[in-house]
Amino acid sequence: MNRLRTSGVCLNVLSLAHIIKSLKKHLDAYLDELEWRFNNRDNPYLFRDTLLQLIKSKKLSYEKLIEMV
Repeated sequence: MNRLRTSGVCLNVLSLAHIIKSLKKHLDAYLDELEWRFNNRDNPYLFRDTLLQLIKSKKLSYEKLIEMV
């Protein structure tokens, strides 16, 4: 029983470490998105503007997206 609990704790710590690494990598992008949403909350052309931003933006490969810091 103790071994099982210890394994669970180790897995939880490893999961937390993974979340923190991911958070560090994506925090700037997340905050940019929140800022953009807040600044455009009353924009009647939000969908159109979002599509234009996607078209203009630089492409991001899947490998780059999942790459760890």
